[in-house]
Amino acid sequence: MNVSLPSMKSAGMLLLICGICLGLPLMIGFASAKLSSSNSLQGAVLAGILFPAFLLALLKPKALIAYTLLVWAVAPELRRIADWSEGVYHSVSLLSLAPLLTGATLAIPVLKEIHRIRKSSTRIILLFSVALAYGALIGLAKNGIGSVYDLANYIVPLLLIPFFAVTRFRPKDIDRLLYAFANIAVLVAIYGIVQYLTVPPWDAFWMKNADMMSIGTPYPLEIRVFSTLNSPGLRRPSWYSLWYR
Repeated sequence: MNVSLPSMKSAGMLLLICGICLGLPLMIGFASAKLSSSNSLQGAVLAGILFPAFLLALLKPKALIAYTLLVWAVAPELRRIADWSEGVYHSVSLLSLAPLLTGATLAIPVLKEIHRIRKSSTRIILLFSVALAYGALIGLAKNGIGSVYDLANYIVPLLLIPFFAVTRFRPKDIDRLLYAFANIAVLVAIYGIVQYLTVPPWDAFWMKNADMMSIGTPYPLEIRVFSTLNSPGLRRPSWYSLWYR
């Protein structure tokens, strides 16, 4: 009996998805038993964020960009809500890793289609790699292991270069991506207006504990809006999107 290559790939993909669906709950349960209640909750939320990213990376890579943008936009707010609900401020938490880990799933479709990458794209990636390696060596020498997180903040967004190099986007796909970006930007902008007028308690809790003097005071009309993001500066494109929509 002959089995075609596409059917074998489909069967392998189905087995991989089933493995993730079965293995993820077991991993969450095992981790929850080992971690504190605070970290267990954050770990469960993190797993819930990463699971759709894995599925999109395997089944619908073109939609992964929009999902990754959404996670980068809302993850800081989820972290603030988690800290506020526990009544404990964490300068670094498991949810801090959500944007990076979600973005890292871009490597899955890249590795699947790496044979399609062109020499020109390879050259660009190599140049960026040399610059990052040089910066990483200096960072490690001066700041130690703490520089690894900063390095990841550069490496993960750069995965977009090989991703777009191996993924063919039609005009319709580009339109969907721009539409998703516009809607995420509008969501961030609207929440920023609400934040400026009311200052939700989780945002006020974070402002009091983060010790950032540049974002104003946690009172209505006295806040420098950061919306769902980490800082006010990152929010500007969202306002522009809302203005020109």
